[in-house]
Amino acid sequence: MNGTINYVSGGKLGDFIHALMVVKQNYIKYGKKGNVYLASGGFDGDGFSYGAKKVLLDTKDLILSQDYINTYDVYNNQRIDINLNKWRHSGFLYSKCWIEMLSETFKVDPITTNWLSYKKVSDYENYTIIHRSFHRHNDKFPWGEVIEKENCLFISTNDAFAQSFKSKYSVESIVVDTVSELALVINSGKKYVGNMTGITALAHALGKPRLIELTNLDQVHYINDDKYLKNFWYVKDYQSVIPQDFFK
Repeated sequence: MNGTINYVSGGKLGDFIHALMVVKQNYIKYGKKGNVYLASGGFDGDGFSYGAKKVLLDTKDLILSQDYINTYDVYNNQRIDINLNKWRHSGFLYSKCWIEMLSETFKVDPITTNWLSYKKVSDYENYTIIHRSFHRHNDKFPWGEVIEKENCLFISTNDAFAQSFKSKYSVESIVVDTVSELALVINSGKKYVGNMTGITALAHALGKPRLIELTNLDQVHYINDDKYLKNFWYVKDYQSVIPQDFFK
């Protein structure tokens, strides 16, 4: 390792977003920025749903704005120092939260603040930004209470998600083209509510006040992150009560 550290990461998008905390913590520890490369296959990672090139274009503005990133590109036989997919084979998978799993796997300090920062615009500052995909649903999650108490705006890059949620809850919605645009809207909003998706991982990394609808075995990776991070609440699988501090 010279003046920078070379990293490779596969998908899914949310897993990549979480793994960036390792790049930030190494920058804080060693003063070395990261050269981050996206791989469509290999390196023990899942593939990106739309391919590494698409993810690169969709996220480039967001990722390159981080002070701990030196270069960001698609993997093309570059030398790799750290494989950010390594956590998939750790003994902490499905037993520890993201922060503990990543810090113990990669021997970095547990992160206690946001690891993504981004610009804001005033257009969304009074909205609670929400998102829900067709997957990973907690059927008892009280979306009606969220809609009633918050001034909500649904956001997605998928028009079908937006139309489905809008038809059920009559919530204003917008569809954007890129992950960087998603990050802009989320970061500009007042709060965030969502299920376990890459979009929710963005809100988590940005440190927005956020409420997450948890479900299935993967929920263990979020449970206990609240020991390290502020402004984070969740409703576990098949629970139906929202922590009331979220509404304050």
